[in-house]
Amino acid sequence: MSKIQINCEWCGKSFLCWEYRNRKFCSHSCGANSRMSDPEYKKKLYTEERNRKVRESQKGRTYNEDQIERMRQAAIGRKLSEETKRKIGNKVRGEKNGNYGKKLSQEIKDKISLSLIGRSGVRHTEETKRQISETLKGQPFSEERKQKISDKLFESFKNGTWKPYTGFFQGCYNGQFYDSSYELARFMQLDDLNQEYTKRHSIRIKYTINEQSRWYYPDILTGTVLEEIKPLSRVCSEENKSKFLAAEDYCKQHELTFRIITENDLGDYIDKARNFHKNNLSGEKHEHITVCH
Repeated sequence: MSKIQINCEWCGKSFLCWEYRNRKFCSHSCGANSRMSDPEYKKKLYTEERNRKVRESQKGRTYNEDQIERMRQAAIGRKLSEETKRKIGNKVRGEKNGNYGKKLSQEIKDKISLSLIGRSGVRHTEETKRQISETLKGQPFSEERKQKISDKLFESFKNGTWKPYTGFFQGCYNGQFYDSSYELARFMQLDDLNQEYTKRHSIRIKYTINEQSRWYYPDILTGTVLEEIKPLSRVCSEENKSKFLAAEDYCKQHELTFRIITENDLGDYIDKARNFHKNNLSGEKHEHITVCH
């Protein structure tokens, strides 16, 4: 019986083996890695009973510095689920405050609940709103904070989830979100003209007013025309003048045309838009109304 040259099916390394042994892997580790790459094998191996025994065996176990460092290196680049992140965060906060593993009394729970009033998921009380308003009065945002707010709004603006409350008509028309009757009127007008348009463009323009930098999001992109829809009475305000000058500069640099649309351009479409909104989108939901995604 002679030895033959075989290539490992896992790592591809060449090795010598007796012909009668019919080996596929160069080592036990390659064989184990091959088995563990099979999801069905792992499902059979890691049963709930086996996992429970492992958890129990790990309770109270301590690790030396070398073991901790090896585990840390192994965890680098690993993606954690949101549930795992939450558990780790709760544990770290609890250990830092000396409360990890302790059951909270009802009194402490009530204090935590009161301290959370006004935070995410909890409505602000009128008193909390007043205190926040007084605290923030006269405090300008830093450039870094403005940039973060702008980036967040810009992402929601591009994917169509930004629905700001403006106090005007708001709703969806043919998959486009409108926040005024003038915008809806322009959508209807462009549809009649068989022109394509979108609010979900990737354009934002930086402008300066009162020595403060701000971001401006034009209303509609129609082909190579960037449109801003404004009532005639608001076109000449100082803020809008700054916006429009910045928009014109942007369009010159990107081979676009900037256009201001007012009620003079919309004509009877304003009444059509208001009737459409009143009949279809005010109050109750209707099945035939297009929903924004």
